[in-house]
Amino acid sequence: MEGGTVVLVTGAAGMVGHNIVDVVCALQKLEPLRLTKSEVYGNMLDRQDNESLENFVQLHVQQAKFVFVGREECNLLSYDETLAFFRKVQPTHVIHPAAKVGGLFANMNEKVKFLEENIMINMNVVRSAY
Repeated sequence: MEGGTVVLVTGAAGMVGHNIVDVVCALQKLEPLRLTKSEVYGNMLDRQDNESLENFVQLHVQQAKFVFVGREECNLLSYDETLAFFRKVQPTHVIHPAAKVGGLFANMNEKVKFLEENIMINMNVVRSAY
């Protein structure tokens, strides 16, 4: 993807990422999608200049292309897969709410595994984004 702002949102199927999808779709006047594949959303609204913070944010969201990715599209635990995905998408910005999460008992019973996987996910995203 060339030119303009491209925002990659990781963890699009998770709680935080899913809410980001809903907000972006609402601001771009799109129907929220329950994603099974990556989608790129372009500018769907006319530019409206205004000095307020809300309109500033809305304007920039409207002009950006968003790529929402969940674990089905890219395994962030794999550096090679993460790097290949970043090279394909070429994001100018990254919103990274993706994480390995579990219920209370899973988190208590597998503390080290959750920590290790989250560190690996974060390292792969940061290394690929740089």
